[in-house]
Amino acid sequence: MNREESIQFYKAHAKRLYNISLRIVRDSGAAEEIMQDTILRFISSDVVPKEPAKVAAWLGRTCIRMSIDAVRKKSARSYFLMNMRARSVNMTTASPPKCRKSAWRRCEGQSTPCRSPTD
Repeated sequence: MNREESIQFYKAHAKRLYNISLRIVRDSGAAEEIMQDTILRFISSDVVPKEPAKVAAWLGRTCIRMSIDAVRKKSARSYFLMNMRARSVNMTTASPPKCRKSAWRRCEGQSTPCRSPTD
């Protein structure tokens, strides 16, 4: 695909792919990046359909998958950061956990055994 064909291809599919991604990720910048990555993936791919209807379907499906992956990645990252913030607040402001009597000698709120259990 030469430069002119790539530009025409981009103009033909960019708006639809952007709107698909924007509905899923709800972020304009991320949607534009996903749209561009989808088009680049199609242009650089070895096995791509030749019929226009199959090309549109391939692009749409790939854009949807990449958008969902971006949402999952963002969700996992924010969950991780939220837990790290909660742990750092607990470590700096809370008193050490108290041990309770149990067969496993687990500390309150922790899944690891206590280092110095009290009876």
